[in-house]
Amino acid sequence: MAATIAVKQALPTYLKEFLRDDVECVLVYTDGSSKQLKDEEFQEEWNFSSELEPNLNLNNESISREGDLTGNPLHIDLDYSIAFSTVSSADAPPNWTVLESNHFPLNINDARDLLNNKYNAKTSLPIFCVCDAKDKEKTFVLGSLHTGNCLKCYLGQITGIFSCNDKQLDLENLRNEHYTYVRVKADYTLYNFIRVYNIHGFPLHETPALEYSNYNGCVYLETSWNIFTKEEPNINDLRMKLSLKVVSGHKESAIHSIWEQLCYLQNYLRILSSTQVNDGDTVISENYLSISDLTSKIQELSWSDLRRKRKTVETLDYNDLREMNILDKFWVLLNKCQNLKDLKSSLSTFFFMVNLDNYGSSSAIMTIRKSLKSNTEYINRLTFAESLKLLVYIGFEKLKEDYFTIVNFYYPIHQGLLEQKWSELHANEDDKGRSLSVGNKCLEINDTSFNVKKMGFLLQLHDVAEMLTFLKHNSENSFQLSSDNFGFVCKEIYERNILNKTCETKEVGMKVKLIEVTCALNPRNNQIYKERTWGYKNGIKFI
Repeated sequence: MAATIAVKQALPTYLKEFLRDDVECVLVYTDGSSKQLKDEEFQEEWNFSSELEPNLNLNNESISREGDLTGNPLHIDLDYSIAFSTVSSADAPPNWTVLESNHFPLNINDARDLLNNKYNAKTSLPIFCVCDAKDKEKTFVLGSLHTGNCLKCYLGQITGIFSCNDKQLDLENLRNEHYTYVRVKADYTLYNFIRVYNIHGFPLHETPALEYSNYNGCVYLETSWNIFTKEEPNINDLRMKLSLKVVSGHKESAIHSIWEQLCYLQNYLRILSSTQVNDGDTVISENYLSISDLTSKIQELSWSDLRRKRKTVETLDYNDLREMNILDKFWVLLNKCQNLKDLKSSLSTFFFMVNLDNYGSSSAIMTIRKSLKSNTEYINRLTFAESLKLLVYIGFEKLKEDYFTIVNFYYPIHQGLLEQKWSELHANEDDKGRSLSVGNKCLEINDTSFNVKKMGFLLQLHDVAEMLTFLKHNSENSFQLSSDNFGFVCKEIYERNILNKTCETKEVGMKVKLIEVTCALNPRNNQIYKERTWGYKNGIKFI
């Protein structure tokens, strides 16, 4: 028997599709080191046209200049072209992650031996063995769960692709085949029928090329019932779930501009934690303005009256989420500084020129100005590090307000709780050494762990905002959700990503990732089910 690996983990992506469960399990597979894998045995070669820019050499002499449709065909020299490649590919994206690509299968006999002998004790988790499907029945997974009172068995086999009307998929035939495996009477059989509608997008999985996918998300509606019928029964006997998968940080996202600002902020934090922060020539932006242009725009901004007026909106414009205050606009300008030297100069210019008569004593701009004190010499002595800390502070506040605007617009029930969570990030900060910073309020972010917590909370807010905006867009264009069910899904998104999730305590990288949520719906008040015109696939469980 080949060396095996047993890992306690969530159900792998390539089994979720068949078992339709999202449970923790013990997964058993081999490391592949003892197998002599032959390329031709496991992959097929396909010629396909890539989207890379072609480098084609046309043989102009062979092109009919008269445009004769029956003349010689166009000759193209593809010897050195990168437009066509021969690679290992498939018709659909792989249904597994990079890590899961190292899950090599066992043969069926080894799997049975492990389940009957090594893993036959009582356990709270199901045990799945990945199989190579080389037996007569083409078994790809074998599993068991000992609960003490009973033994639950899992068996997945490849039977082929059939039409929904094929006789092999007749319910009586399927039930009889089930009886041959489990050898039980019909009185003890439970049924679970599942139908999954593909509403929007195509199946998405965590892969390195996730950010280049054509869709930034997908939506599925799952219906299930326990009555022995292939067609969906009366709505009283039906259960419904909506599944969302969204690529957080995807370029096609409605809030991609906010993601880019979050990336700026992460870069500033990286510089703050390095020795580069003491070098005025350290580049902080590749898309910058000259210092003269910056000074001119800062002068215009500093003397403008930007008192905000409350306004009620029925829809959100993601490019104009809210009325920006002066610090929001200042953040946009400071992101155009080429290096730390320009940043320090811009900050000094702004706080010398800003007309404070335009702002109330409790405004953010006044808070910062008071923290900077009125000492002109003190402002001139701002270090590069202090200048960058001040920029980070302004960025934190600006992005926090952006995310709060989105979340509170779609799910306002916990508006106060968001503010409380944000304020708690300040609660345990040590005041020691703050007097040496630019100000108590602005530069309390001197501590690295504090930066990470705030950044982690912003990333959580971004995931929530991505899912809410995606859900809202598709509930208006791809399907119809009742207001009650829209609220159910929003609640699930909020609780999973904010309420029941703690902030990161160690630094996390800015990475495009796949986030997902599944929520039970109320079929009684659901327009989504009335207008179902999407393609679907069926699944049946006999228990």
